[in-house]
Amino acid sequence: MFAEGLDAVFAEGAEFRCDFLPHRESLRLNGFLLTYLHMKNFLSLTLALPLSCTLLFAQDFESDSLYYTPIPRPHVATVENNVRIFRDTTARNGVHPKYYFDVAIGMLAGCADCPGGSEFTFTTSTTHGVVLGKKVRAGLGVGLDTYHGLKTMPMFLSAGYDIIGTRNTHAIFVQGQFGWCLAWFDSSTSSFLGLAPTEEKGGVMFAALAGYRIKYHNLRIAISTGFKHQSVQLIHDTPVWVPSDDGGFVEERTNRRTVDMDLGRAVVNLVFSWR
Repeated sequence: MFAEGLDAVFAEGAEFRCDFLPHRESLRLNGFLLTYLHMKNFLSLTLALPLSCTLLFAQDFESDSLYYTPIPRPHVATVENNVRIFRDTTARNGVHPKYYFDVAIGMLAGCADCPGGSEFTFTTSTTHGVVLGKKVRAGLGVGLDTYHGLKTMPMFLSAGYDIIGTRNTHAIFVQGQFGWCLAWFDSSTSSFLGLAPTEEKGGVMFAALAGYRIKYHNLRIAISTGFKHQSVQLIHDTPVWVPSDDGGFVEERTNRRTVDMDLGRAVVNLVFSWR
């Protein structure tokens, strides 16, 4: 109230006189009034200067000719296995081919004509190729299959496709193999009563597989099952002996017998792959 009264007095240009006070007291009161005026002017300048600077440097987006687009924070590519094991949230599409290889170890089961029923034998293979995009795999492979009395070495083209999931997640996949096999006789497991063939010829090989693959960093572990077929031809040359004039025997001719074998087996594989 006192300050407002003083402002009103000096605003009207009134003269302030203190006739009822001694001369010394009047001078002291006049000094107080001058100090008050100086302090008031200083506070006004102190408050007005920051406000004017703020108004001066503040940007007016409406009158600015440039458009400022907000920059979003970069999104880190992750695979949300904890949400959905087949959900791939990686940002890149993976268009560049990437090298991969796998090693399969498994079992062949079944027999077309075996005296002891079905047989269970060993199979293994390795495939080297590329991953195309996120779902396709293509490569070349070689393997070793064992049968009773025979061994084969298939060499094949392999192609796979991830039906559910991608190369960056767990996946359910299908795979096809097609090629040619070499064959040779194995006397240690032969069921031909020691009658070894004169010649062995390989034939067409193909396989159809389906499986489930899990991912851990760059390592993949899969289990697959399906059907494998290989064609093998065994040639038996049997000499025909006839009596000779001197009482002995001579070879008159050779009988050739060809056995075509279709080796169709169910197969179960455990596959370890890199990428």
